[in-house]
Amino acid sequence: MHDMGPQPPPDHQGASTSELPKGIGPGWPMERRGVTMVREVRMIDESMTLPPRCALPPSPACGEGVLQQRAKRPQPPASLRNEPMSSAIGRFWIAPPIMARFMAVLVFTFTQMAFPTLWAQSQSAPVVGEVIFVSHDAWTQRQDNTRSRLKAGDKIRLGDILETASDAQLHLKMIDDAFIALRPGARLHIRDYRPPTPDAPDAGIKLELMQGSMRSVTGHIGESHKTHFRLNTPIAAIGIRGTDFSLRSTPESAQASVSSGAILMSSFSAICSRDALGPCLGENSLAATASADSYIELRAGAVRPAIVQAPPVDLLPTPEEERSRSLAPASGGTLSPSDRGVSFTLVAHASQRVLDSEEETSDKRADALRDDLQTNQPTPGEPANTADTDRDGLDDHSERLAGTNPFKKDTDSDGMPDGLDSRPNITDVYTSGRQEIRLSPQQLAAFQFDSIHIRRSAWGAQPALIEHITLTREASASDTPGSITVERRQDQEGNVFWGSAASFGLLEEAMRADPAQAALSQELREALLKSGVSPEEASLAGLQWLQYHRNAPSAATVADSTRYLVATQGLERASTPLINQHFPAFNLPYTLNVQDAARNLNSGAVESLPVIDFQFKMNYADQTFTAKLTLLDPRPGHPDGRTDIEFRGAVNESGMIFGGNDQGYLKGFFLNEMRQIAFIFERQDDRGILGGAIVADQDTQRTDTERLQPRMALYQTESSAPVLWGRWDNFAQIRDADELNGILNDTRELIAYNNTFALMRPKPSEDITLPTTGTYSFDMAAHEAVVRHGQSLELAQVHNPSLDIHFDKRTFDTHLDLTAPSLAQPVAITATGSLGANGVFSSDPTRSNSTVAGFLDPAAVNAGMLFERNLDNGALATGVVQWKRH
Repeated sequence: MHDMGPQPPPDHQGASTSELPKGIGPGWPMERRGVTMVREVRMIDESMTLPPRCALPPSPACGEGVLQQRAKRPQPPASLRNEPMSSAIGRFWIAPPIMARFMAVLVFTFTQMAFPTLWAQSQSAPVVGEVIFVSHDAWTQRQDNTRSRLKAGDKIRLGDILETASDAQLHLKMIDDAFIALRPGARLHIRDYRPPTPDAPDAGIKLELMQGSMRSVTGHIGESHKTHFRLNTPIAAIGIRGTDFSLRSTPESAQASVSSGAILMSSFSAICSRDALGPCLGENSLAATASADSYIELRAGAVRPAIVQAPPVDLLPTPEEERSRSLAPASGGTLSPSDRGVSFTLVAHASQRVLDSEEETSDKRADALRDDLQTNQPTPGEPANTADTDRDGLDDHSERLAGTNPFKKDTDSDGMPDGLDSRPNITDVYTSGRQEIRLSPQQLAAFQFDSIHIRRSAWGAQPALIEHITLTREASASDTPGSITVERRQDQEGNVFWGSAASFGLLEEAMRADPAQAALSQELREALLKSGVSPEEASLAGLQWLQYHRNAPSAATVADSTRYLVATQGLERASTPLINQHFPAFNLPYTLNVQDAARNLNSGAVESLPVIDFQFKMNYADQTFTAKLTLLDPRPGHPDGRTDIEFRGAVNESGMIFGGNDQGYLKGFFLNEMRQIAFIFERQDDRGILGGAIVADQDTQRTDTERLQPRMALYQTESSAPVLWGRWDNFAQIRDADELNGILNDTRELIAYNNTFALMRPKPSEDITLPTTGTYSFDMAAHEAVVRHGQSLELAQVHNPSLDIHFDKRTFDTHLDLTAPSLAQPVAITATGSLGANGVFSSDPTRSNSTVAGFLDPAAVNAGMLFERNLDNGALATGVVQWKRH
C-alpha cells in the first residue's frame, strides 16, 4: 500500500481490514477512515486539549478550563470570558485560526465518511451499455459526480453523463443491441434505459443530448416499445419509429437526418412535456423519413420544425461508425471467428485443399478480404478502400463493413448497384396487383395513404376481409406511378393479415399515418358490422389494428415466395397443453375457420381454389404435427378435380409451426394461447404455384390418440435430385451419424451434418473433372433454415443469397442474410474457403464468420451447401441451400 499521509497511531495499526469501508486499508490515515473527530482535532493542533477525565460530549462537570488556549492565541470576547462552559456546542468559542482548521477537518471527515456510500451507489447503478470504440479523449461523469476517462470495454451505467473532446469519437453498444455514437464535442445524459421485466413490464429509454452531435440506431427496446423512447435536446423532443438517425444540438437549433425508418420532432409545450416518454403528437410535431436530400430542423423560438431541402452532409453516418456497428458482437450482429462454437461435422475431410501459399492467403490492404479473392489486386501500402471487385461503385472494404456482398454488384437483387442503392440490403421491388414496381426509398416516401375499401371473401366459416388500399404520390414525384393499389386480407378478429409477399413494404410506413389508421378503423368497423359481428367485437378488432400499426414490425412473421403472414400481436410462447401433460399420446385436432387459397398460374393469372377438406392435428409431447388439405381444383376435362397436399413438421415453445418438403411447405404460428393456428402453405406443380392462408380453431369436442411418431425424412422427395438433405420431420437434434442410416443408401454420399441437417449428394459414377478457369455464379433454387435456441427453434428466411466458385484459384465465396422473428436485425452468413478436386468445398475459419461445407455436381450446374453460425445470444443459425448456376 502506498503511503497516503500520516500513519494512524499505534493503537490502530492492527485494525482489521474487514472492519473498514471498501477500498480503505489499515495503512490509510485516520481521517480517511472516519475516526472520531476529537482525535483528529488533537492530531491537527496539540494546543487544543481535553483534561483526561473529560469525555465527549463535554459537560459542565469538566469545568471552565476545558479548552486551554496559549497566551499568544486570540482571546474570546469579554462577554464570554467569565461565562461557564455550556454543553451546547454553539456556546464554544475557538480562536479563528483553530476554528478554520477544525471546520476543514469536519467537512473533510464528513465527505470521506459519505464517499464509500456514494461510490457504492454509483457502482450499483444498472449497466446499460459498453464502450466499443473511442478515439482521443472521452469521459463519463457518474451520479456521485466522479469523472473518469473512458476506454474500450468500459461499462456505461444508468445516469452517466458522457462527454467527448473536440477531436474525439465515442461508440457504444447498449444492452438491447442499440448503437450510439457521440461525435466531437458532444455531451449526452443517459437518464433512463430500462428493459421490460416481469415486475416492471414497461420499458423506457430517455436520453438528453445536451450539446454536440450523435447518432442513434434503435435496438430491441426501442423497436418493441417505440412509445417509450424519447431523446431530448434543450429545445426539441424526438420520438422514433424503428430508426437510424443522426442529431445535432446547439442553443440555436436541433437538426436531424434520418438514414432509415422515421422520427417525430416536436417543440416543448403544454402538450409536449420535457419529462414525458415517447413522441409528442399534435400540430407542433413533424415527421421525417429517410432522405439523402433533406433534413429536419427546429429553430430556437419556433413553434414547429421544418424540412430543409439540402443534403445533410455533416449529419451522415461516418465510416468509423459503420465499422463499429459491423464489428460489435450483438444478437444477430457480426461475430469474429473466435466467438463461434464448433458443432459442425464435415465428412469428406480428405477432399479439402490446403492453402499453403502465403500469397494466396495474404491481405496486403488489411481490408478483411483475402487478396486472391479480389480482381483488383493490391500493392503493398495501397489504401484499404480502393478495391472494387464487383465494380458496383462501393469498395470491398466498405462492403465488408456494411454487410453487403463484395463479389455481387447488386446484393439485394433489386436492379440497383450497391454503390447507388441507399438500402443495398433491402430489396426495393414491390408489386401492385400484377404490376412490378421498382421504387427507391425516396420514391417510396412520396406515397401517402389515400383510401381503403373492405369487402368479404366468398369462403370460410368466417370469411376473410379483403382490403383494397390505395396509395397516391405527391404531385412533384413525377418519376413514379400516380397511384398504387395494394390488396391485403385479414381475419375478422384482427389477429392476422396476409398478402402478396412483394407488397409488404409498400404499407409499412403508409399505414402508420393518422389518416390511414382512422380510415382503416372506420372501414373495418363497418365491414364487421355488416358481417354480423357485435359492435363491441368490431371496436376491439379496430383497436387491435391501431395498436399493430403504431408499432408495426419491419418484416413479416413468416413468408414464402408468394405470400406473407403477420401476427398482429407478435409470436406467443407455447407450452404443453393440459391434456398432453396427463395424456402425452393425445393429439389436438383443429378445424378450418378462415381460408384463402389460390394458384398463381405460369401465365400470370390467378385462380381461386376452395378448401373442401381440412385435417390438422398436433402432439405437443412429440413436438410434431400432421396436416392434410384437399382443394377443389377443376381443370379441363375434370371439373370436379381435387388436389391433396400433406405436411409433417415441428411445433414447439417458440410459438411457430413449420415443416414439409419440396412437394409442399407450411409456415405459421399459434394464436390465443394455442386455441388457434394460422399458417401459409405453398406447393409448386406444372401449372404454377398453389398456396394460401389458413386460420383454424382448436376442436375441443374431439380427441385423437394415434401417436404421431417423428421420423427421419428427406426434404427432396426425388431420390435422383442433384442436392439432398435430411432431418427429423419435427427438427429434433441429430446426435450422431447412425441416425442417418434410414435415409442413406448405396446411391447417396454424406457430405456434412450438424445437429439439425445432413447434406448429401448422389454418389458420382465417375471421377469429377472440374473447370480450371473462370468464375461460376449460382442462384438459390431451394433452402431450409432455422434458428435454434436450445430445444426451441423457429423458422428463418434467407435473403440476398449468392455463391461464386473461382475455379482458377480453387476457392469459393458465399453470402446470405437470415431473418427470424427473434432476430432484431438480419444475420449475415459470409464465408470464403477452398474447393477440393472432388467438388467438395469448405470454409476457411480465419476468413469467414460462419462454418460452411458443400459440393458441386459433376457438371458444375448444381451445388449444395450446409451452413451454421453461433450467435451472441447463444442461438444457432443453420440451414441448407440448393444452388443452380446462372
